[in-house]
Amino acid sequence: MTLLGISLSLITMLLWSIDIIVSRIAITQYEGSPAIFACVMLLSAAVILIIIGGSGQKSLKTIKSPYSWAYGVTQIIANIFTISALAYITNTELTLLYRFNILISLVIGTVFFARSMGKADVWGSFIILLCIIFVSFNLPPETRNIALFLCFIGCFTQVVRTVIAETHPISDAKDTIRDRCQVAGYVMFITSFMFLAVTYTGAVLKAEMSVEAINKMPFLAQMPTFEDVMNINNYAFGIPLGVLIYGPGVYFYFWATKVSKTENFTIAITFMPVVTYVLEMLVSTTGLLDVSNIGTSDLAAGGIIVITALLMILMRRKKAVSKAGA
Repeated sequence: MTLLGISLSLITMLLWSIDIIVSRIAITQYEGSPAIFACVMLLSAAVILIIIGGSGQKSLKTIKSPYSWAYGVTQIIANIFTISALAYITNTELTLLYRFNILISLVIGTVFFARSMGKADVWGSFIILLCIIFVSFNLPPETRNIALFLCFIGCFTQVVRTVIAETHPISDAKDTIRDRCQVAGYVMFITSFMFLAVTYTGAVLKAEMSVEAINKMPFLAQMPTFEDVMNINNYAFGIPLGVLIYGPGVYFYFWATKVSKTENFTIAITFMPVVTYVLEMLVSTTGLLDVSNIGTSDLAAGGIIVITALLMILMRRKKAVSKAGA
């Protein structure tokens, strides 16, 4: 993993940390709807990226590419499930549990991309898995199952999204900044607009239907209500977050996954719990976040995960240097 790859991964990590902290505040303190909030945020980010990137030949290719549709769908699913999980756990717990993506990415890299997995990867993954299990048992029993379910789906779709970004034929590491913004913007705009349209339609239908009729349609029953659509906090938080934080985060995310391979990026982003914990502690002093469930054992597990990830990165860099010198 190159110095550029590490730098891009660290920038992405910082932006993601800010994103989930603000998202948790919007959901827990201002009753935001995870689905509407996520779509508004993504749509806002898409608009600013398209403005930066401008129009061109790549935009038409992006719309026609099946990679774009797959990326957009997994991106929205990952965001909705991640934001939903924040209603049950802290940001720090979320980032620790999401380190399960290391195992998923290593398996995908080995099975589908024929990339070798060294002994350090195997032992490191085993240690990280034990720490994740330990953190899981420290979650409140009444919300543990739903929190783990939401985290697993969100985590899995994030890794799939990373793989799609890495293999996207239109996103090239040699592209200019405008090109990358253009690709990322159009990918998000198409899918988030469609998801938001479906969400709004479902909310209107629910407003016109009886409770009995809605309960007969499980998918519709789980969709946001008309009151959720009209909640101004979804837009007051979602729009600026998308423009100022998520948009730039997606740009650096695209860039980082082209410079680094999927599993290298996923391991590097493991340091996100450290940044998230510091930021969450600072914000909690304002009373906007409850961090009472974060204990010493969680911090110890987090420390082990970070150290293990660092060793995995160093071993990978040592292996790469050895091959280059051979």
